[in-house]
Amino acid sequence: MQKIVCQKSRPCQGNAISQYIEDFRSIEQDIGYSPLTIACHIPLLQTFGEWLARQNIVIARMVERHIDEFICTRVKIGPSYRKGRSVLARFLKYLQRRNKIKIPSQKDPIRPSDRIIRQFIWHLEHDRGFSKWTIVKYAYSVRTFLELRFKSKPLHLQSLQPSDLQAAIVADLRKCGSSHAKALAIGLRCFIRWLHVRGVIRADLAGCLPPIANWKLQHIPTIINPQEVRRLLRSCDRQTRMGRRNYAIILLLARLGLRAGEIVSLRLEDVEWRSGMLDVLGKGNIRRRLPIPPDVGAALVSYLRYARPRCCDRHVFLCMNAPHRGLGHSSTVSSIVALALRRSDMSPARRGAHLLRHTLASSLLNRRTPLMEIGQLLGHRCSQSTEIYAKVDIKNLREVAQRWPGGKA
Repeated sequence: MQKIVCQKSRPCQGNAISQYIEDFRSIEQDIGYSPLTIACHIPLLQTFGEWLARQNIVIARMVERHIDEFICTRVKIGPSYRKGRSVLARFLKYLQRRNKIKIPSQKDPIRPSDRIIRQFIWHLEHDRGFSKWTIVKYAYSVRTFLELRFKSKPLHLQSLQPSDLQAAIVADLRKCGSSHAKALAIGLRCFIRWLHVRGVIRADLAGCLPPIANWKLQHIPTIINPQEVRRLLRSCDRQTRMGRRNYAIILLLARLGLRAGEIVSLRLEDVEWRSGMLDVLGKGNIRRRLPIPPDVGAALVSYLRYARPRCCDRHVFLCMNAPHRGLGHSSTVSSIVALALRRSDMSPARRGAHLLRHTLASSLLNRRTPLMEIGQLLGHRCSQSTEIYAKVDIKNLREVAQRWPGGKA
């Protein structure tokens, strides 16, 4: 076989990108790319630098549009240039982080709606202390409403009327259902009150938003039995790196009842090995310390020693393919659970990460564990959040149920 040699990049005359290539090479290696893959990235960067020089584009004025134009001119040469867009996008972000050159971060001018949403996000983060995911949901609700109400018209928030808010809720009810419309109403109430406090609108219109009939305790939580939990864990192939990671994630969900977002935000320093405790960042940025069961500790050690990629990211659970980084979103954890259910030939009504949280709470209730202790383990700040699990204890509910008038004894 012909031996492949990874050569260092050669500086190119008139190529302003060449001076940054070696530093970018080391960063690509830190996030998990192999030397052979990086050796394929370097010629692309050099060619891109030469193209910029021919187009008389200086690096200080380079934007994402130039990457798209470069890729369009090279697509006919081969499919590798299509994949190269992600490489060039990472290189652009690298230059922005280094602050060696000033690169515009916006392709289009900021719209008035974007400006007001950014101010609202700052308020939620710094004044209210909301979590990242709550802020994302509220910002999405506000953006949806503003686009529906104003479209391409100027943003005149002073002209908002109660009928505008009610029309948005009714339209969302018809399109997405009650739970989605309820989330939209909650986000809009917070936004309207913030506008009123700032003096943008004269009247507090939050009271004009109609309540959404979506009762919290109307459904019985979906659970699986202990045998099915063991089948779920056995479906993870612990001979592979990804299998070790997924096994540790599912075991944390099943033994400690963590939320998917808590799995995502878990960092290496949150695992206290000497005391055998886990420091979990929950909803509302509230932390709680949980004991690490022996099987969970063994699964974590196996993953960290033999499967976790080596990189500078401090999150416990990382993407296995380069670039190595944290999982990013709770939906990734739910997808891991859903795939394990599919491998185990199980198809419960709900297939996300919360299935195992519900299963743990139901199992503890069957062992006569008080609801208050279950709520402390799950990180519930309100006892009403834990009361839903009492609905699955059918045997004990029959003991306290009163006889129906006129029915049999």
